[in-house]
Parts: sequence; C-alpha cells; structure tokens
Amino acid sequence: MKTWPKNTVVIFSISLLVFIGALIGPQNGFAEPPKKSDKTQTVTGATDTGQQLREEAEAGDLARVQALIAAKVNVNSKGKDGVTALMLAAKEGHIKVVEALIAAKADVK
Repeated sequence: MKTWPKNTVVIFSISLLVFIGALIGPQNGFAEPPKKSDKTQTVTGATDTGQQLREEAEAGDLARVQALIAAKVNVNSKGKDGVTALMLAAKEGHIKVVEALIAAKADVK
C-alpha cells in the first residue's frame, strides 16, 4: 500500500476546503467581506481628520486608522464630547485598532 507524504495530504486538504467553499459560496450563508466603495469617504462623511480617525476607530477599520496615522492625524484629538479615538476603539473592543493607536503615541490617561 502506497502512503502519501504528509505535506501532500495537507496541501490536498486545504485545496479541497477552498474548492468546497467556492462551491457553496455566499448564497448558502457564507458572507462575503464588506466592500468599501470610496476610500476617501468616512462613515458619516466627516471632513475633520480627527473626526475621521474617531469614526474609523469606532468602526474598527484598522487599515483606515493606520492610513490616518500615517497621514499624521493627531491621535489625541477629541470630539465635542471629549472622547478620543482610543476611547472609542476600546469601548467597541477593537483590540488591533487600540494597539495601533497606542503605538502611535495615543494618550492612555
């Protein structure tokens, strides 16, 4: 009896799972990832960059938060209610966004 090398079995198994996933697709309860139509538009159409950062942090959009950080947006800017992006991300449980904001020197106090 012939035995297959372990890596061949693993590759075949993964390929089979991907193929099955493609067959059953989103029509059977497997959701597609959300699509962003316009990278410059924020959740509420904010024009203030601090507000944009707070909205994206609250929504948990790590890529957009990182882009705003890279654009040198003030990570400690506060809204009218005194809330920062870090506070909003933490409240919503977006750990990766919280980590990104802290790494960008967001005030944790």
